[in-house]
Amino acid sequence: MQVQNHNKHSFNSNKISLWRLIEILISLNIRGICVPMVQRMSNLRKHLRYSIRNCLKIALDNTERLLICRLLITI
Repeated sequence: MQVQNHNKHSFNSNKISLWRLIEILISLNIRGICVPMVQRMSNLRKHLRYSIRNCLKIALDNTERLLICRLLITI
């Protein structure tokens, strides 16, 4: 009898959203948009910070934690 691990599936979907967030930040940086300096994007900044902190809670790998901490410093 096989038991399905539903927690593993939810972690994987959260992990995908983590990397999607990283892609968004990289694309903003490539376009020359300095997120902290643009006042109109303050709501976006708050949302990104909140989302990154939530993703950090579920990032179990130390490498991912370090990467997210570096992203938080740049925002």
